Amino acid sequence: MKKLGIFGYYGYENTGDEAILASLKRGLKQAIPDIDPVVFSGNSDYTASMHEISSVAEVLPRRPADWIVRSLGRNRSEFFRSWAAFRACDAFLFGGGGLFYDHPDSHAYLDNLFNRIEQCKRSGRKVAVAGVSIGPLHHAASRSRLGEVLNQVDAFIVRDRPSAELAVECGVDPDRVQVTADLVFLLEAAQKEQALEALAREGVEDSGRPMIGLCLYGRASEANGLDPMLVSFCRWLIAEYDCSILLVPMQTSTEFDDRPFARRFAKQLGKSERIHALQGPYSPAVTMAIMNQCEAIVAMRLHGAILAINNGTPLLGLNYMPKVERLFHEIGQPEWQIPVAELNEEWLRDGFTALWEDRSHRRHQLEAALRSRQEAAQKTFELLRKALI
Repeated sequence: MKKLGIFGYYGYENTGDEAILASLKRGLKQAIPDIDPVVFSGNSDYTASMHEISSVAEVLPRRPADWIVRSLGRNRSEFFRSWAAFRACDAFLFGGGGLFYDHPDSHAYLDNLFNRIEQCKRSGRKVAVAGVSIGPLHHAASRSRLGEVLNQVDAFIVRDRPSAELAVECGVDPDRVQVTADLVFLLEAAQKEQALEALAREGVEDSGRPMIGLCLYGRASEANGLDPMLVSFCRWLIAEYDCSILLVPMQTSTEFDDRPFARRFAKQLGKSERIHALQGPYSPAVTMAIMNQCEAIVAMRLHGAILAINNGTPLLGLNYMPKVERLFHEIGQPEWQIPVAELNEEWLRDGFTALWEDRSHRRHQLEAALRSRQEAAQKTFELLRKALI
């Protein structure tokens, strides 16, 4: 049994990234049965409990000074467990998700990620990067290091073609880049009964009205000043379609927790019997089943949109980052999304009206798009098997 160390944005209660890990676990078990995965997580207890998988804290040293701090600090037992797990690994996997990006004011995060990949390569083990997207990249140093580091790995698999093109621009050998699809397209929903039980606990009763789900990114919405427009839009939805609104958080921890925003949003709307802000947290499979109770989805969060596609639920995307725009191009429906930078209430209303009037046809279109994306995502595991075994 070979030990595979997995790195990514895991343990932070981000539904999209936890859905990636759930799909990774299932796909690896099917494609490489003799692989024993261990996840380096931001919260190892949460990861072990949520996914029933071996997990240790991601506290490995990044600089020489870290060795002293980690080995002598109060959490040194956690550090030694992580270091022992690292040394026991036969190979490493980074991904998936939108890991390779930097901020306009700093590329420190991306530097740390590159350092970790190089650390794994120096250990003499095989290293794969899979199911990821590239960008945005604001710094020349990020671009040059990306080409340098990713040319060293044993497999480099991105989830969309623009990421492959950007990687090549940054100096990655074109022959090394493989394009598949986001692994969350392979996620299976929980049973309907689990969704109904969760909604009942949240006080969401079956009123007979259609339910429209919103997967908003609280920080991005506030940063772009969208709250008043979205509140007005929801009032219009309720009046126009006699519906209920379900706010679905896609992250429930750290400073990126969507729930405080959702509670403020619901309070601003003021129609408590018509708007419900889920508190959760729920597993990705249960979240997907809950979203399947909606007649339509308005999604700012990338994986909120992908879960809607998995369910075959008509959706309208609010594109706040390139990865969201790329998704709608991948499924052949770029007109189903609106750039946040150009957003106004008229566009919102017109976009949703077109969705609602055409929702039966859109469901059929989503079925075909999903089959294509699932076939592409499944190829990730064939490529990993060849690279790591």
